Amino acid sequence: EALAEGRNAHSLKHLLGLKEAVEAKLTLAELVALRLYTGPMYMRYNAVLRGFYSRNLYTTTLHLIVSGLRKLCRITAPPPKNAEGGREVFRGTGGMALPPDFFHSDEQGFAGGVEAAF
Repeated sequence: EALAEGRNAHSLKHLLGLKEAVEAKLTLAELVALRLYTGPMYMRYNAVLRGFYSRNLYTTTLHLIVSGLRKLCRITAPPPKNAEGGREVFRGTGGMALPPDFFHSDEQGFAGGVEAAF
């Protein structure tokens, strides 16, 4: 299958077959909504959630994003606690440098982070 190169050159079929998607029992609709949320639509969805945009509320898509995130949270272990007994969370990272650990995959293969804003 020919896909355009970019941030994620994998087909939806491939992504649905990943062990995390299978274990979380993600639906195709949830996967599509999550993929949209990780791209340019993020700005539109967050504007709706913050009350800045009311032309289209994206109700169904936002519901699918929440549903998919909840399913993924159920199968994903939290990051290990640091020396102080807490967990590091990075928020509002515009214009700041993140530590190298942020970009390295953990034992589950994840890097970066997800905001639990829902």
